[in-house]
Amino acid sequence: MGVSNWLKNLPLRGKFALLSALAMLMLALPSARLLQDDWRTWQVAEREAAGIAPATELLRWVRLSQQHRGLSAGLLAGDRSQADARAAKQAQAEASAKRLLSALAPFERAGLPKQTGELQQQAQALMQAVAQQQLDGAQSLRRHGELIDQQLRLLQDLAQASGLALDPQPALLNLQAGVLTQLPRLTELLGQLRVRGTRALGGASIAAEERARIETRLEQAQQLVTQVQRTFDLALAARPRELAPLAIPLADARKAALAALALSQVQLVEGQQPSLKPADFYAQQTQQIDRQFALMDRALELLREQVLAQAGAARQAIAMLLGSLLLLSALAGWILWRVAAHTHGAIGQAVGLAQAVAEGDLRREVDVSSRDEAG
Repeated sequence: MGVSNWLKNLPLRGKFALLSALAMLMLALPSARLLQDDWRTWQVAEREAAGIAPATELLRWVRLSQQHRGLSAGLLAGDRSQADARAAKQAQAEASAKRLLSALAPFERAGLPKQTGELQQQAQALMQAVAQQQLDGAQSLRRHGELIDQQLRLLQDLAQASGLALDPQPALLNLQAGVLTQLPRLTELLGQLRVRGTRALGGASIAAEERARIETRLEQAQQLVTQVQRTFDLALAARPRELAPLAIPLADARKAALAALALSQVQLVEGQQPSLKPADFYAQQTQQIDRQFALMDRALELLREQVLAQAGAARQAIAMLLGSLLLLSALAGWILWRVAAHTHGAIGQAVGLAQAVAEGDLRREVDVSSRDEAG
């Protein structure tokens, strides 16, 4: 009853203002939901983009650690010519670790900088032990393998913390899986084959046990080559135009990986008397591994472009929605104001006319300026 009386006594302009407010409220509720979705998409994309720079640096650190492992094997086997190259690689690896620590600053809450700092200390201790020749070849191989395994686990933690591993888009999900999971694992297997082959070719013969280890890694690497190809094919199928630049480096990387496996098969498994010197085997395998990292670099560039494009599209959607809401609100307010003013004027004129007639004044003229019911 109180509301009815309030509405009945509400001035005409107030009634129109109330209708306007109700209309705006009805429009605001679904609009807020759309804004919330676009805002969430934007924030997710920005966080994913923030993970690409440290991922790129982490993969560089992995690569340098793998190369240091190979050079350490030669040095510890008595090849003093590798000493300067190994020391230079150590300096590069340490510089990469420092850059990675800085790049991981946005992921402090996930504990990634702390994890990286511990790995950095572990890597420094290992490389110093190699420099002072406190390890033999087998110990160096084992400790380098442990270090790289932890680096790859850190890469997975980064993919989770940044949301890259959780992206709902099939193209981006497969692209990140290929570049952050499968390709690094493949390069590690190829790196293990490189250093084991280099050590084996430097000896009098390859022991049956070592040959069996090499065969196992060859089988694992062959499976990963197939998985990498399938994963990138799925990404390309989902966004063929945007990811088209991947086609050539993907084909080159596959060809190089198969060539590396074939060389290991011939020199280390099938050949009773290998024809390659250790340095030549190491150099050829390094060339093929570098092709895998070239694919990683290109894939990371495209991943960054796609994530930033996703963030840009979300920002644009938010801007368009807000702009449309402001424009529609202004237009609706102006129309309601004009209608209220016209109606109020027409009614006021009618009341004035009625009062004049009641007083006997029949000379009052009515100004008719529209064709609606109010005149």
